[in-house]
Amino acid sequence: MRKSYLRNQLSHNGLYKHLKYAEIAWVKMDIPRLKAFMLASRLGSMSRAAAELRIAQPALSRQIRKLEQELGVPLLVREGRGVRKTEAGEALALRGEALFRNLQETIEAVQAHAGRPSGTVTLALPPGAGKTLGPQLITRYRHRFPSVTLRIRSALSGSIRDWLTRNEVDVALIHDPPRMPEVEIQPLLEEAQYLIAPAQAMLDSLPRHARKLPREPRWSDLAGLPLILPSRPHGLRQLIEDAAARERVDLQVTEVDNLELIKTLVESGVGYSVMAYNAAQEEVRRRVLRALPLSPALSWQLVLATPRRQPTRAAAELIRMLETLVAELIGQGLWRGSLIERGERG
Repeated sequence: MRKSYLRNQLSHNGLYKHLKYAEIAWVKMDIPRLKAFMLASRLGSMSRAAAELRIAQPALSRQIRKLEQELGVPLLVREGRGVRKTEAGEALALRGEALFRNLQETIEAVQAHAGRPSGTVTLALPPGAGKTLGPQLITRYRHRFPSVTLRIRSALSGSIRDWLTRNEVDVALIHDPPRMPEVEIQPLLEEAQYLIAPAQAMLDSLPRHARKLPREPRWSDLAGLPLILPSRPHGLRQLIEDAAARERVDLQVTEVDNLELIKTLVESGVGYSVMAYNAAQEEVRRRVLRALPLSPALSWQLVLATPRRQPTRAAAELIRMLETLVAELIGQGLWRGSLIERGERG
């Protein structure tokens, strides 16, 4: 295929339609250049990509410029301190993920004969689950599979959904996701939500009407409370608002999209929040926060989510380890929740 034809097709509005032709040309493409572009586009930063690749930033820039010259289209736009993908860059990044996934699967298929998984596996965790699972999971996985690089990403569930749909993670734990055709869902456990309150000593910082609550507050008790919750795209916020609507309760909300900051604000006596016990158990043990069960109870599911593709062996082993560890933590009383057995998962 002539490169001029490929350049024309990539420049055309029907970019995605013609990307299959680009795959043929990739056999002539320098893989390090493609890897440099993929990393810079994912991180949105040339300097961070250069640091991760352990090369000088000018060398990274030269690699990406050569790739752009080879394809005949700009892939990244430099703006301020970062970069963003052009339309052509978006298309190349999308197909590049598949290319590197196929390459990794090929390597693992060969190495399977040696009986050991290798490569890199990326796991996304919400902050609460990350604090509970992280230490044991990383220690176990690193000990059992030393040839695999385990990459952990942490964010609220809305961001994790985006990573899954963009094929940026191999395995994720996520709360009550909507239907995503490209993602496979396996429910793991049911978690009750609690009203998270400041310690008694900090109640004087709150308005007078918000200082006294029963040990098991009803939803009507939340009316007028200064609540600190994630913004509306977050699944927990929607869950709370739906429950409040059923109980005909109007909520007074300050929006904060960071779990640690939410807990700090509640601890400081700025307001209350609603979250799973697991997300605040460390602060509850230190008696700087209190967890009050709501009535009627409110719960959501934590699910295991994976892209709809054959997982690498490294990812499959991580999934098995996650399921085992979650069951152990619940059995030991270190994670408040009800395990959903495989037969109940539908």
